[in-house]
Amino acid sequence: MFLVLMDATVLPFQLTFKSNFDPDDFDAAWLWITTLIFGIDVVISFNTAVESTDKDVSVAPGTLITDRRTIARKYLRGWFAIDFGSTVPWSQIAELLTSGEDSGSTQLTRLTKVVKFVRLLRLMRMLRLAKLGAIWERIEARIGSIFFVQCVALVRVLFIVIGICHWNACIFWLVGLPSNLFSELMDEESQSQYFNSPHWTTILRATDSEKELWRWLDRPLPEAYVFCFYWTLGVMRTMPAEVTPVNLPERLFVLIFMFFALSAFAICVSLITQAFFKISDRRRAFQEELAAVRMHLQKTDVEETIQLKVKAYLRYIFDRRRIQAKEANLLQILPEQLKVQVRRSQMRRYLEKIPMMSELERDSFEKVVDSLETFDLMQGDEVNTAGTPALAAWILVWGRLRITKRIVMPTFDDLDNVDVAPVIVDEHCLDQEDMVVSKYTAVAAESSELLRVDKEKFFKCITETRRMSIGVRGTAMYHVKKTTSQTSDERIASTDRRRSVSGVTNAVQAAAVISSS
Repeated sequence: MFLVLMDATVLPFQLTFKSNFDPDDFDAAWLWITTLIFGIDVVISFNTAVESTDKDVSVAPGTLITDRRTIARKYLRGWFAIDFGSTVPWSQIAELLTSGEDSGSTQLTRLTKVVKFVRLLRLMRMLRLAKLGAIWERIEARIGSIFFVQCVALVRVLFIVIGICHWNACIFWLVGLPSNLFSELMDEESQSQYFNSPHWTTILRATDSEKELWRWLDRPLPEAYVFCFYWTLGVMRTMPAEVTPVNLPERLFVLIFMFFALSAFAICVSLITQAFFKISDRRRAFQEELAAVRMHLQKTDVEETIQLKVKAYLRYIFDRRRIQAKEANLLQILPEQLKVQVRRSQMRRYLEKIPMMSELERDSFEKVVDSLETFDLMQGDEVNTAGTPALAAWILVWGRLRITKRIVMPTFDDLDNVDVAPVIVDEHCLDQEDMVVSKYTAVAAESSELLRVDKEKFFKCITETRRMSIGVRGTAMYHVKKTTSQTSDERIASTDRRRSVSGVTNAVQAAAVISSS
């Protein structure tokens, strides 16, 4: 599709500004490169799975069809004619057919005119741009950023304006030529009359910087193209005075384009304005409402610390798109069953951060997902407390946590010895049904969103077989930790006899010794 967009830019320039010149190396290379790639695309299309539609009765809508016969039948009925017609180099084939004719014959003259006109068939490639709509929808769905989508929408409108100016610049130059693709189709008398009539490209002009008279037809191609581009943009706003149409075809063309430019320019300006304001519209509306809340809190003499918490929470839920989010209204009208499926899909990736969740059956996993609770914590709020019974596992969704207190344990657990910002808190409480204690105190370092996996609900959701296996594994882990603890005590006693060996043998006794991190 990028090649098609490039071709939509190169082709009109070749057919207009370079129409009276022999093809150079770039023209030949571009022709055969695009022909080769588009030809490969046609072959690949016969081997590319297609998405089923409502017309495919035997297949559910949205599934991929991989049967080659069905793919070929759909492609031949659809895009094949356009792809094939725009890929075959018809002008080169016509030149090969006319290469053996007598140079003075009338038939050769007619065929030469036809060859020039056949070059217009390459413009059929532009019909491939109709596929951009479906491709852009898929890209938008995977971007995941409203801000980026709105920025791209603004750039897209600007590219549309540039495309209009580019195409009209090429056509305006073609209309102003004494001999062009369309005049070649006239008879000799009409063609001679059209050639000798005045054209805006052949009128002699004079400027203050140049004393000699000159014509636009004699100017270098880059300068002529830039002028035509500038003139087109000027016509979209008002009529520029540098060049005016001097014959009937030129006046008709400018008249038609001005009607089109009047509406196109107004629509483009409106789209550019909307796209620009949409980039910051949501945040601007939020800032206005937040300013109103701030004034209200000040007038009602609310304490400064409470005001800061209110503003921090409002900014937090704004960033989490819980307020002033367009998708929220549409998601609310979904049926309950579909809402449950959406929530399960959203929560799955967070719950899978706990390693043992991969061992659960699908039904048990879905029950656990349904039992999840969402909590919002402000800066400084505690998630758990070291030494107290761990009643749930916590999964960080948004924000950041930090450890403030830690139990001194005679083990070599990394979490007990390294001060890290945890993503999962107290996940070890799900390893066994017996009571366990929290190893450290975690607090919210900023406004954070967490999922709570209740221990009691978790064991109710899983099957009896899985509960037994977890219980056996929990007992084994306890014995391993106990053995490791005893080995650690013996190693410390042998290296330093002046230290007294702690008699701590389980987590409940160890909870009595708490140190600040």
